[in-house]
Amino acid sequence: MVPRTKKNVATNATAVYTAMRLYRATQEPSYKEDATEILSWLRANFFNDGHVLDHVNGQGAGTYVQWDWTYNNGGYAGACLEMYPAPHGAQLLARGSSRGSMGRQEHDREGVFLNEGTGDSGGFKAILTRNMWAW
Repeated sequence: MVPRTKKNVATNATAVYTAMRLYRATQEPSYKEDATEILSWLRANFFNDGHVLDHVNGQGAGTYVQWDWTYNNGGYAGACLEMYPAPHGAQLLARGSSRGSMGRQEHDREGVFLNEGTGDSGGFKAILTRNMWAW
């Protein structure tokens, strides 16, 4: 088995979405608890100097990588949105809205998202765009 030593915003923010949607569908409290724990972990570990970090390599004290992709901001903003209404709902909405706005400021020039590379990077923008419009 391949060791799993990388954690990132993209998969963990999506886990928040999934857990909250399961909670709303089933009313099973453990899903909401999981979502709350994951979002708290993201906030504690993936914010640095106004940026949402991309991922961490290694176990324990690993190396954090600051790649400024639209999906980092969009994923975190969407996770906050999925948590609403919840305890601290207004605070989460403010954090999510801030990340959505920051993502747009960092990656938008005159209403057009900047090029983030080739391949599937166009899909990166869809995550931020979807979550910006939900606000």
